[in-house]
Amino acid sequence: MAITNHLNLTFNFETIDNTFDFFKISTSDKYISKGAYLLDKPINNLKALSISFDYGRSAFVMFNKNTITSHALSEQLGDEKLSFTKVYSSQIQSYILARLFLYSLANYYSEKNQFNNLTGKLYLTNSAWNRKNLKNIIALGIDIDKDLYLQANATTFTKFSIFKKNKEVLKGNYPKYVLENTLKLRRVLSSDETDNIYIKKGIPGVKCEIPFLVLKPNEIRNSRAYFIDKTIKIVNERYTNYLRFEFTNLPLTKTIVEKSDTDFIEKSLNDVRNSKVVLINKETDSLYESSFLSLKESLSQKLGTEIAVSNDISPNSLNIIFLHDKDYYSNKKIEDPYQQIKRNEVIQCVTIEDSANKIINNTDAVINTIFKELTIKNDIVHKKRITLDRWEDFGFKNDWYFGIEKDEIKYFMTIHPDGTFQFEKSKPLFSTFSSPNIRSLANLIDDSNLKGKSIIMDESGNVIMLSRTGEYCLPNPEIYKLDVISRSNDSRKALLEGIVDICFYEKDNQHYYSSGMIGKGMNTGIPKASLIYKVDLLKGKNILESLLKTMSVAFVKYNSFTVLPYPFKYLREYIEMDEANNTKTFNKK
Repeated sequence: MAITNHLNLTFNFETIDNTFDFFKISTSDKYISKGAYLLDKPINNLKALSISFDYGRSAFVMFNKNTITSHALSEQLGDEKLSFTKVYSSQIQSYILARLFLYSLANYYSEKNQFNNLTGKLYLTNSAWNRKNLKNIIALGIDIDKDLYLQANATTFTKFSIFKKNKEVLKGNYPKYVLENTLKLRRVLSSDETDNIYIKKGIPGVKCEIPFLVLKPNEIRNSRAYFIDKTIKIVNERYTNYLRFEFTNLPLTKTIVEKSDTDFIEKSLNDVRNSKVVLINKETDSLYESSFLSLKESLSQKLGTEIAVSNDISPNSLNIIFLHDKDYYSNKKIEDPYQQIKRNEVIQCVTIEDSANKIINNTDAVINTIFKELTIKNDIVHKKRITLDRWEDFGFKNDWYFGIEKDEIKYFMTIHPDGTFQFEKSKPLFSTFSSPNIRSLANLIDDSNLKGKSIIMDESGNVIMLSRTGEYCLPNPEIYKLDVISRSNDSRKALLEGIVDICFYEKDNQHYYSSGMIGKGMNTGIPKASLIYKVDLLKGKNILESLLKTMSVAFVKYNSFTVLPYPFKYLREYIEMDEANNTKTFNKK
């Protein structure tokens, strides 16, 4: 059994209503702004236990019993556009009621951690996540969505003074918060005289990350997974007579732990060595010259030959372009060179923000990723054949068809038993395809109301559609009690089921799967949770199990299995090339 972040909720409504009062706040405006002060005022002024913003025109507030009336609440908030209705707990949607109890943890005290119910949301701050200067505070936003998935995502609160010269931020209607000595945040009041003011916004170019799980005893209790588990335990302990929150289980029916592409690095290196490689510098600022030269040296060393440098893209070559990321050009309000690049040739961009430091440190992972991406693009542009993996080793006797709909355009990839392939696409209202199987797939996409648009068909006409859910697996909570965390096969199965490897599940006649870190030889950290995907059967029988090994490759996502059969990687690369060749930006030039 795998433990997931999907919650089963049980409420004792009678006991709840005997202890707490709930009020619904509605507005006559079109909506309540996400940053509206009324989402903080009940807590700051009226000592409400919690408030939850229900996207749209309403919010809900929770008080201790008989501490305030609807009339008094109306007078205190003093807004004629607002109306206030007292409601019973059973009249509140389950996810909203669950949020109100969850958000009330803002009244929970700990020396190391602080829960903050800010503007209708819950944020956890932790002293271990922050630098001493406290220019920005990393927090964990904890929430329950409409599908009852408990989510925990990293976010940043930054000192407002840092943005004083940023006109765009100054124009924005950002709620402002005061940081108190205990790492507690609250809304700024008119009576506050302090410069210690924060807004919920990150510093450009600085990533906000809290790892999902760190397999070191001294760090595991600072991870997202730990606080997901701890938060639910605190709720259950504080409100034991009122409710019960429990994580659900998914029955595991099949697991794949072995990589099927152990030699993809050598294959990509050989492919690059047998081609002409050109390095292009799109950054004229001398500040980044050392990074460019480090990249050139690292590539040349790996290839065993001096790499060529050019000002322009070279036809029939493998082109590597050195430039900034999208946010850099957007913030500077200057033209992004990437938008001007036509993709008829093999092109791989290396962004300074994501790769510069790694390049200087000569990280093999960066170089290997560059070569791997070049090989895939070379397969698409020139070879028309999968070369990073031996498709023929799967033993398929017939063609497979993979499809994606994006912006009302349908894209398809047909793969033959020998690994050769071709692409087709249609525009809205025009669906002319060479294959009747592709035409059938296009019709099924049109007829489907499902969220997912990643569709697969085999030669026998069996069709499935894959869609991402908000569900992911959590570690066995016993892991937080260990002084030494083993990564043996038995330990992974007992503590990390569903988090690592490829796992196939079946529940209530529905099929699901997850694709996580490669368990064998795994690192000590798992940066992100692996989302669970749902397999919807559109026609015939479920064929995903035949394709599970096409996800047991590391060339799509470094050091992890891929979440979709790897032909989708080729298909998405083709889509990106096709879009780049048909953008208005390029045509204007």
